[in-house]
Amino acid sequence: MSLLKTVAGHRLTKQAGKIIFYVGLSRLAAVAGTIWAVRCLGPQNNGISTSLGYVLAWVSLFVGCSLDNLLIRRYKHAATEEERRRLVELALSQRFFFSLILGVAGIPVAWLLLRIFRPAGEWWLGIWAAVPLLVLTSIQPNWVNIAQEDLPVNYKASTIAGVFAALAYFLFFRPGQPAGSDLVVVAAQMVLQFVILWRATFKRLWPLPIRWRAMREFWPVLSEGRWMFITGMVIYVYISLDVIMLGWFSSEQEVGKYGAAVRLVNSAQQVLGMVPLLLFPRFVEWRKQGVEILWRKQMRLCAIFLALAVPLCGLVFVLSPLIFRLLCGAAFAESAYPFAVLFASKMMVVLNGFFAQGLWAQSEDRKVFWVLVPTAVVSLVCNLLLLPRYGMYAACWINLLSEFLVLIGCFILARRHLKQVLAKAASPETLPTPIQPEA
Repeated sequence: MSLLKTVAGHRLTKQAGKIIFYVGLSRLAAVAGTIWAVRCLGPQNNGISTSLGYVLAWVSLFVGCSLDNLLIRRYKHAATEEERRRLVELALSQRFFFSLILGVAGIPVAWLLLRIFRPAGEWWLGIWAAVPLLVLTSIQPNWVNIAQEDLPVNYKASTIAGVFAALAYFLFFRPGQPAGSDLVVVAAQMVLQFVILWRATFKRLWPLPIRWRAMREFWPVLSEGRWMFITGMVIYVYISLDVIMLGWFSSEQEVGKYGAAVRLVNSAQQVLGMVPLLLFPRFVEWRKQGVEILWRKQMRLCAIFLALAVPLCGLVFVLSPLIFRLLCGAAFAESAYPFAVLFASKMMVVLNGFFAQGLWAQSEDRKVFWVLVPTAVVSLVCNLLLLPRYGMYAACWINLLSEFLVLIGCFILARRHLKQVLAKAASPETLPTPIQPEA
């Protein structure tokens, strides 16, 4: 009984309760809004919006440089409040200026590409919406709340903004909706989420701590986190490049069908992907207590998660054909099994995160990189060989294969690192010198 009281009263348990409430509400709104938006856009227009979204995700890599874990680690180790304030100013300034420059520069590039390739459909509404969306997405202070171990604030903001987006879809979207109009709604959603998060995190909205001079301090941070940046680029290859390649080898309608599965899976991924991030500060603290304690915690988390994930994935495989035909319509019936496979892949992402985040918590950034490089190569080769013939079915299975390879690699490296640390601690050089008896 005392153990139950201790668990129920723990700060992480209380946070989990708040998160479950916000997640239930936000995912319900997100799924309902996404289904209605996809139906109104249709396969072709949804394919255009999906392609733009993935190009935007690729550009975002050069804005954030995949440095969230490094920023969280620095924030946790900062000795004073002034150090933490300067770190927030540095991150916000760098991401604001990078996103603004890349977004504005992307307009003439998009014009040139459209002139050369002349694709079917109208792209410009989505392109113009992508610029403010890039900036707004970049300056969200989610990582600050993760570092402060106050993740419910992020979920509260995303829930309110998600409900707003779903209402906008239902109120203003009708069949035949133009491509890119959903990106306009997402940009408005990011405005609302930005306002809520900044007021909750910093108790004010203006002035924003954006300083051009702070950019000079960014380059040493990028140098320290270069392996995280390169790792983020490699992750994009095996997670997201398949959508762009599918559009190249296939049609916008094929991308639209696959994009429907991807968008619904991303509703779950926004929750699942935060599990390792929520635990990352804890990984840092557990590592301070000892590498064996960290490893035991990782294995326990994996066992609990597998017990929940395996039956859930089986249920999704059985029900997805019925759900897609009923909710999204016959035009998206082929999206059902890719959705089920991608859902299983995102479950595996959480398992990957338990070991990859554990390595990052110990500043072993380069080891994670060397797991992801061969995975990206395998993914790229498989996509080049199989996408032209098998389309989105090949894309989803290659995605699952890639996550499985990452899981195996990160597990082996984490286990090997544990043995190395224990062997070093037990070596004669590290043992205290015995006291010699007096003559």
